[in-house]
Amino acid sequence: MPFRFFRRVRIAPGLTLNLSKRGASLSLGVPGAKMTFGTRGVTSTLGIPGTGLFYTSRVSRRSGRGSSRRRSKVFNAAQRESIEVTSKAERRELAMEEQIEETRKQIQEEEAEYEELLNIWRDLPEIPTSEEIAAALEMQAFKTDLEQPFPLDLNKEKQSIIDAIQCDLSSKLPYSFLPGFVVRRKAKRMAEDVWSSRTAEIQSAYEKTIRTYGSRVDEAKDAWRTQETARIAKLQKLLDGDLLEMHKTAVEVILGIKFPFDTWCDVYLNDASEIFVNLDLPEIEDVIPSHRKTPLKGGGVSEVRIDDFSRNQDYFELVVGQTVLIAAHLFATLPSIDRVVIAAYTQRLRKKRLDDIDTYVFQVVFPKVFIEFFDADVEDLMPVIRQLSPIMSLDNDWGLERIERPAWVQEPQ
Repeated sequence: MPFRFFRRVRIAPGLTLNLSKRGASLSLGVPGAKMTFGTRGVTSTLGIPGTGLFYTSRVSRRSGRGSSRRRSKVFNAAQRESIEVTSKAERRELAMEEQIEETRKQIQEEEAEYEELLNIWRDLPEIPTSEEIAAALEMQAFKTDLEQPFPLDLNKEKQSIIDAIQCDLSSKLPYSFLPGFVVRRKAKRMAEDVWSSRTAEIQSAYEKTIRTYGSRVDEAKDAWRTQETARIAKLQKLLDGDLLEMHKTAVEVILGIKFPFDTWCDVYLNDASEIFVNLDLPEIEDVIPSHRKTPLKGGGVSEVRIDDFSRNQDYFELVVGQTVLIAAHLFATLPSIDRVVIAAYTQRLRKKRLDDIDTYVFQVVFPKVFIEFFDADVEDLMPVIRQLSPIMSLDNDWGLERIERPAWVQEPQ
């Protein structure tokens, strides 16, 4: 027989609390008419007391849920379809916005790179003064990057030995079951037994480390002295006007300038006060864009042609600025020169059969004093360069026109 539990607790006249295995319910009413509120719903009972006749009806909590659930399923399906359609549209819109933003960012990066290209020549080196050159002729103080060994600490070394012994004992019986302070005390006693012999080993190893460090410092110092001697000797040659050393140094300096395009040149020297540079310029098509990009709403790119006047202006600033940068580097490295002469040419199609492909477009003579007081932040380079009376000709669109090949290029020394 299964276990059953039922208990009725009278709370007030006509109000009782019913407790059973199914849970609790509340009955309200008088003999012959009663309503019970429970977990399965509401039960109504009507009857005639003493006759045994009664009528019971029950309203379940689950009644009506089936149709509601069906309606809910239909609604949820329609709602889900609407959400999916909306989500697809949102995803397309979001993807479009991301594409537009990515295109805009790419265009901004390209514009920033182009602006950096046009202004690369503005990072001019400082030309050393006579006092700085005199100081450079002195042997510079030696400095080492080698890390010096720490002073020997015997107490720290002894503690390390004790720690190692304690760690070893703790992994063995019976010490693995003993308190830590007991194992530590044992380790200290064992360390005392070996300390005298280990002290000599530690001191010997430390002395060897010191000797090795000293040897490495001596080697670095010898290499530094050799390097400084060579540097001073080279600087002295440049001051004395050694043409071979000056030519070699000039080529190294120009090749060492980090141009974002290929640069080639010849260097000529007649004496120690003047240097000639025959410079091959980049083509305008290789460095100046012909179209300006603009992002479209659909994610594409619109390209608008840049007028010749604007392109030629940018090209003028770039290539003339390049010659200013080269002259500044040469003055900063070759202390004996007073003038830098730069002739620049580019490759163009022949108009006549006898025309040279290498078309010279300008020649500028830079005095040293001009570069020393030159303002690299100048916005317009043309008025400044005109002070030097350059050999150049510009058309109505600022295009560099052909000039005669300089005589010193035809007959290099």
